[in-house]
Amino acid sequence: MKTILVVDDDMLTQTLFRRLLEPLDVQVVGASSSDEGIRLAREVHPALILMDIYLPGEVGNGLLATRIIRSEDELQNIPIILITAGVVPYEEVNTLPGIPCLRKPFELKKLMETVKSALG
Repeated sequence: MKTILVVDDDMLTQTLFRRLLEPLDVQVVGASSSDEGIRLAREVHPALILMDIYLPGEVGNGLLATRIIRSEDELQNIPIILITAGVVPYEEVNTLPGIPCLRKPFELKKLMETVKSALG
């Protein structure tokens, strides 16, 4: 069974993703900070990471956590989808090639298409 890591400081969002994604026959693991997200990525080597852009943590926001994950040989090929309810910092997101960014509230169809495509 594939694992999807959801990194979002909002527990309701984690629960929503869990309910939406578990019917795809995946295990959903949640993290509430950038630090916890990086730690869990290293531990579980998920098939996909859904990363909120605006996160608490010593590492910084989800963009910085994404950069750290991408810099590690064992993690660099894990697909990442950025998620945000705030203003998308396009200048920063564009420096992360191949990483889609979805805005909350997202269209369910678009989310599921993006997730299925990332999972292969």
